[in-house]
Amino acid sequence: MKKSILTLVLAALCLNLVTHAQNSAPLLKYKASIGRVISAGTGENLPGATIKVNMTKQVITADENGEFVLSLPNGSYNLSIYYLGYKTNEVTIQVPKKEKFIIKMETDYKSLQEVEINAGYYSVKDKERTGSISRVTAESIAKQPVSNPLAALIGQMSGVQITQQTGVPGGSFDVTIRGRNSLRKSSYEDGNLPFYIIDGVPFIPASFGASNASGSILPNGGSPFSIISPSDIESIEVLKDADATSIYGSRGANGVVLITTKKGRTGSAKIDISYNKGSAKVAQKMSLLSTQQYLDMRKEAFKNDGMTPTIDNAPDLTLWDQNKYTDWQKILIGGSAKTNNIQASLSGGSGSTQFLISGNYYKEGTVYPKDFDYQKGSVHFSLNHMSINQKFTTDLSVTYGIEQSNLPYLDLTSSALVLAPNAPDGYDQKGNLNFSNYYDNPYPYLEWKFNKNTYNYINSLNLSYQLFKGLKIKSNLSYSRYNNSEISSIPLSSYNPAYGYTSGNSTFVNNNSETFLAEPQIDYHANIGKGVISILLGTTLQKNKRKSNTIYADGFSSDALLENMTAASSLTAQQFVNSPYNYAALFGRINLNWYGKYILNLTGRRDGSSRFGPASRFANFGAAGLAWLFYKEEWIKNVLPTLSSGKLRSSIGITGNDQIGDFQYLDLWSNSPNYDGKSGLIPSGLFKSNYTWEKNTKIELALDLGFFQDRILFSASYYRNHSSNQLVGYSLAPTTGFNSVISNLPATVQNTGLELELNSKNIQGNRFNWNSSFNFTLPKNQLVSFPDLASSSYATTFQTGQPLSIKYGYIFRGVDKNTGLYIFDSQQGFSKKVTQEFYGGLQNNLSYKSLELSFHFQFVKQTGRDLSAKFYYAPGGMINQPISVLNRWQSQGNQTSVQKFTQNYSTEYNNYTQSDQTIVDASFLRLKNLQLAYRMENKLIKYAHIQQFRIYLQTQNLFTISPYKGLDPETQNGALPALRSLTLGIQLTF
Repeated sequence: MKKSILTLVLAALCLNLVTHAQNSAPLLKYKASIGRVISAGTGENLPGATIKVNMTKQVITADENGEFVLSLPNGSYNLSIYYLGYKTNEVTIQVPKKEKFIIKMETDYKSLQEVEINAGYYSVKDKERTGSISRVTAESIAKQPVSNPLAALIGQMSGVQITQQTGVPGGSFDVTIRGRNSLRKSSYEDGNLPFYIIDGVPFIPASFGASNASGSILPNGGSPFSIISPSDIESIEVLKDADATSIYGSRGANGVVLITTKKGRTGSAKIDISYNKGSAKVAQKMSLLSTQQYLDMRKEAFKNDGMTPTIDNAPDLTLWDQNKYTDWQKILIGGSAKTNNIQASLSGGSGSTQFLISGNYYKEGTVYPKDFDYQKGSVHFSLNHMSINQKFTTDLSVTYGIEQSNLPYLDLTSSALVLAPNAPDGYDQKGNLNFSNYYDNPYPYLEWKFNKNTYNYINSLNLSYQLFKGLKIKSNLSYSRYNNSEISSIPLSSYNPAYGYTSGNSTFVNNNSETFLAEPQIDYHANIGKGVISILLGTTLQKNKRKSNTIYADGFSSDALLENMTAASSLTAQQFVNSPYNYAALFGRINLNWYGKYILNLTGRRDGSSRFGPASRFANFGAAGLAWLFYKEEWIKNVLPTLSSGKLRSSIGITGNDQIGDFQYLDLWSNSPNYDGKSGLIPSGLFKSNYTWEKNTKIELALDLGFFQDRILFSASYYRNHSSNQLVGYSLAPTTGFNSVISNLPATVQNTGLELELNSKNIQGNRFNWNSSFNFTLPKNQLVSFPDLASSSYATTFQTGQPLSIKYGYIFRGVDKNTGLYIFDSQQGFSKKVTQEFYGGLQNNLSYKSLELSFHFQFVKQTGRDLSAKFYYAPGGMINQPISVLNRWQSQGNQTSVQKFTQNYSTEYNNYTQSDQTIVDASFLRLKNLQLAYRMENKLIKYAHIQQFRIYLQTQNLFTISPYKGLDPETQNGALPALRSLTLGIQLTF
């Protein structure tokens, strides 16, 4: 593989040199004339402009200053000048010419409007697309100080919900496109994940086989996308409706995310260097009890219980310093996470060959007391070549990334919220861990280490050859490899000596995944009468190999050897996975554009997957999309002269879902517990060959409008998705020896919604510009049907007519005025929605001369779980509490919402944590990001041959307005929230 890549690179470079020599050698004997290409509107140079000498068919490329040199015999010549976004200019010049001649290019507003959208197997002009596709560009991503590209999408797209699960570096994100379709949603199997593709290569959406360590500090094992540098991404497209996703068949039910990396551009070699340095902190703290308030609560609790504090049941009242106050939020999660990020790239090329080489290094600390860090580095290479006759093209993209984490085993956020304010220090006067004084010291957890090393390689090669006009054969050949190794270790020194442990222990996890992909295709375009027809036929052959093993090691003679597996006296295999996956498909697309007004788009796919039994291994999926470009109708032009674009589009189709474990239809076996010193096998799964694909039927109706030369763009979409044939674990009677078996249940989940998008160019001038964009989503999720739900094991999980996110529990009736205890409705339980009612974002970009300002607001209307439900203990126990508990019941007749203090176990409080009272308003308005940038332009910059010198200040999560009382209304899980960051950077272009 490496030799073939090197050979291709060398051959392309040699071909480029030969071609350049052939074009330029005959011209050197003539006197040179110099020209410059500029914008007629702004006077800016247009680097990379293409100049064609029509008589000689010679093609020249302007340099970074828009200048070019003509070496021609004396005479008159006709030139054609091309530049993206500008009208082609035809000029006649006289050679020789002593002074520099200037060529002015007029902006082509029509071509600027015709933005090309990546739809996966094909690209389409934005005005002509029949499907629902949202897009975020490199420009938008660059304005955000994020290390994970998914973070750059938050609040940027309608219909796309992205939630950051933790503020720990390398943490995961929950991505949902147009609602939850599958009943399967758990930490180990989620049937709602989108299908991710990077440069045509399917990408693993989540870590697999993660150890307990990664599951503790990094929810869901972290995010593999964190290894990809956002600065290497050109655009991210999200495909949402059936017309856009059905060509991906069984993998498109939950939407498709297409990530396209940057490519080289025509022009002289250019060097870009960017460096930024920042700091991040927890944005806000919870209001907790002070030392005196805490002690008063504890004393009152003992009085209420009729008990006397002792050393055993109340060391905080009898042993600990009664005047000591420690802000544990400040101590444990109040640090600053320093970030350093450097990016460099070299790009350029001729009209036939372009290249790009880039490298990135990123390092981020944590907010915890000790030194922990997260590092990653990546190298990206792209080579694009077109033959002289423009029939053969090749695009090569290679990305290699390394990720290293040195993090604590556990997130200390929960300890920071519940530790008593007068608890002893973590270390004694001699600097040793404090294991005395009867308290759960969090500092030993800082000695528990989690080390993670990840290597990610993605290689994509696209070949295309035009057999004759309108007919191309092409193929995508790709290979990716994902390697992950984790070592979580607990040293003996971190254990309380009273526990009697004799050695530390470690858990070793190794994950490997390989993907091989070949997609040969035929692409045909032809004019038919008053229309154009496009036909695409292709096949997909994909093979995945996944291996994972987890080994528990014990009996180390020294803590210094915990990362050496061979130094352990005892090794236990906890998990071993060898899971191949084979996938094959045929797909096709027929697109008919009639009169440039009426568009029909038909897509289809036949899938075969090894995840299903022989009886149901294949399935068919397809969709139809229609669009009417009514703004081209003459009568519309007369009625609405300000309308510059208008399109009515709709789609209907079926996509599928095969996101289940590999070979689940077979009889499965797992390790049995040791018996008489030996291990064996026990059955863990039943053979079931007839369960089959989940199916998602999607319908959409949309209206796209543009006014005043598309300075105002508006889009409205209504969608309805029906997900049926649900694949879930069906509970079995204990007498069968199995807990459940995977089966297709006749349950149907429906997602409907309204999506609105508005983009406007408010002011466009030579000095001041102001653009805005707004998106809004009104989603609705519900379980439409579930036969025999009441008698199934899901009776207390789901409810017909309600969202899948409802919570069952007790109906809260307040506090009994006489007993001071919580009371509930004893007749029936409740089901209450925990869901987002609407969400969206507002982006503004302003520029004045060389000064730029951009800011993005994210807003969400939602309900969530009160963080008090995470405490699990009634107010009065030996843990700190939110200050709101002071509004408690104290004597008969009190009317309040907080029960009396007690230091005993409280059934009433346990019921309270599962009641509707803990489902609260978690809506928020957040200034998600803000950037202030200045582009320096002076003689010194130009003298140093610097094309661009830019300095910028970026912030993330600057402030949040919310009624939610926890740390963060987004995470709501007691984990470290998304951090507030401040970043200062510079960008140089040579």
